[in-house]
Amino acid sequence: MRRADEERSGDDSKLLSRRDMLIKTYGVGATLIFGQRLTSVVTAATNDTATPAENARSEPQPQRTQSGEADVQRLPGGGQPRSVCAGHAGVLVVGATEAGEPISWHRRSAVGWEECHLSQPAPGAPEVWGVAARRDRYVAVGSTLQQESRPIARDSGVPGEDAQRTFTARRRMPTVWWTRDCITWSGQTLGGVPDTHAQLIAVASDDELVVAAGSVLDADGVQGAAGLMLASNDGERWEPAAIARRDEVFAEGSFTGITATGDSWFATSTNMDGGIVWTSVDGRHWAPIPSSMDTFRGITLQGVGVRRRRVLIAGTALTDLEPRYYSSGDGGHSWDLVRLDLRMLTGANAAVSDLAVWSDKVVVVGTSNGAPVFEGGAVGGSN
Repeated sequence: MRRADEERSGDDSKLLSRRDMLIKTYGVGATLIFGQRLTSVVTAATNDTATPAENARSEPQPQRTQSGEADVQRLPGGGQPRSVCAGHAGVLVVGATEAGEPISWHRRSAVGWEECHLSQPAPGAPEVWGVAARRDRYVAVGSTLQQESRPIARDSGVPGEDAQRTFTARRRMPTVWWTRDCITWSGQTLGGVPDTHAQLIAVASDDELVVAAGSVLDADGVQGAAGLMLASNDGERWEPAAIARRDEVFAEGSFTGITATGDSWFATSTNMDGGIVWTSVDGRHWAPIPSSMDTFRGITLQGVGVRRRRVLIAGTALTDLEPRYYSSGDGGHSWDLVRLDLRMLTGANAAVSDLAVWSDKVVVVGTSNGAPVFEGGAVGGSN
């Protein structure tokens, strides 16, 4: 899939785009600011008796945890898994093919996985980033990019040599899909968002509400400019949620993860300064946890879940690009640095993109040596 501001020439050479410049400057943190969730998270069960770390930035020794029986499987085909959940019809993973097209992997039993392509709800290039189970259906979120191109140099007249062209984002629209059987998908782009460019990155649900998180982008459709939260009672009709201190906190940033605990909600975001943890009592009114701004300065955050009332998140330090894993038992005000037992999704050749918790187990998806992988403990769903 072409980047929004990518420039190409006939001899396949590339002019350095604004997005490329930001990635070269900020490394993996830039991918989060563009709304593309950082590929690095966690697996296995956490230790519920961990001692609080004195300061997450002072690099305390992480406590070792014990994992349950691991369920490690390579997903069929190639591509990048981005989010995972479990619902009435089994385990569902969403992500992108190697060509960037939206895809899902569905596992109803331990026998294997089935691939399905998501529908294209509007003209353009769709991307899917997050998924959640919602009663008798699954809800996935992402965006649809509509581009326009124009030549920036005359054709030289040499056979086989094309004119250079620039591709510009005309509009990026928040997009929602839903399915009951994990095979047939329906989707729609969302109106009512005043910004020209907006995208959804993560979604979560409780018994009453579905909440999707993401960002609005700058005028070029390239860079995260502010956070975006949308809430829905049915997964089809959406309205904006209130975000406290939106302009101050989200200079070049985006929400990156969201989870519901039953009596509260938590979300993660990342900007050029680092990560922030957010909380809400109703899913419709969000505020940052002030202490998290210092704890996660210089660390991008992604992937959030709750196990036994402990909030679990993962981050990556921009200094060394190494993943850090954190747990909080006091609602996100203080954090323990923890070590998690990993099998395939670990080391320099692994990239983890999402974390979920169900049946008291922590489950993740990502890639190992470039292959899409599902890893975790016992999972729910129909057998």
